[in-house]
Amino acid sequence: MLISVIIPTYNRADRIADTIHSVLAQTHPDIEIIVVDDGSTDNTREVVDAISCRRGAVLVYASKPNGGCASARNHGLTLAAGRYIAFLDSDDRWRPKSLERLAECLEQTGADFVYSPYDFVWTGRRVREISNRPVAADNPERLAEAHFMDTNAHICAALFHRHIFQGSLRFDETMSHNEDSDCFQRIAIEYKGAYLNVPTLRVFQHAGNKSRNRVAIYRALIASTRNILAHYPIFCERMGPRADGRLRQLHAFLAEALIREKRFGDAAETLKSNSQSPGFPISWCLAARTGWPLFLQDLVVSIKRRLTRILSHGKRHP
Repeated sequence: MLISVIIPTYNRADRIADTIHSVLAQTHPDIEIIVVDDGSTDNTREVVDAISCRRGAVLVYASKPNGGCASARNHGLTLAAGRYIAFLDSDDRWRPKSLERLAECLEQTGADFVYSPYDFVWTGRRVREISNRPVAADNPERLAEAHFMDTNAHICAALFHRHIFQGSLRFDETMSHNEDSDCFQRIAIEYKGAYLNVPTLRVFQHAGNKSRNRVAIYRALIASTRNILAHYPIFCERMGPRADGRLRQLHAFLAEALIREKRFGDAAETLKSNSQSPGFPISWCLAARTGWPLFLQDLVVSIKRRLTRILSHGKRHP
């Protein structure tokens, strides 16, 4: 049972080897690794060519002009021969036995795809690792609705049956951010999912993460949300008032992100275009043209989280 692993990459020569080795370390016996180089200008190809495959694994390097992560993943899909499809970002790593466990879950449940928890990892002078349970954990029949309201799930902590991508469903190449959550949402609406309650993925946080651009993230989420509601009228009807509520929430998040960049006029226009009255502390920020209320809010949340971790650690280790 061949699993095709698609790894899009762009100028990640310093990280791609560890990512590929995390695939080669999998216990699943039959793996095809497709590295799609999206026009890198570093020595990515030399790094990939130097990697030796274990028995039962094939490593394919494919180069294409730069077109974004969505186009790289779509290109990988045209090359994939596996019964199952997996995606892995070129700066992240799978945990041992991840593919074996995900494949077993698909076989046992007869689902079209399976998703799982994952971990965030911060490196530096002190390594921190935090486990994350996705939305609709242990409740995959609610995944489409839950993921629409909160995109807390990771397409790389999942495994997909090949037939999902044999029709028109692909990554939206017009999106430079959130193309993964957009595709995952469409899959959750159209296909049957299963849940594996075992962390499979380690997501590394670093300065090069696209997720640091919060303005671009929320603009992409707003566009994706509108497109999904237009494309899936039955799903839109099922969501009811929650759909409009989600759009208002995303516009508020976008306004906050713009305020943090001191783009107060753009923040006010964002709320105005959505016919939304700013609540506190956004209204205070816009009136005073300062982001300090949001920074103070972040500080309070950070302190609360830190105290919670300290207290929980003390309970486990009296």
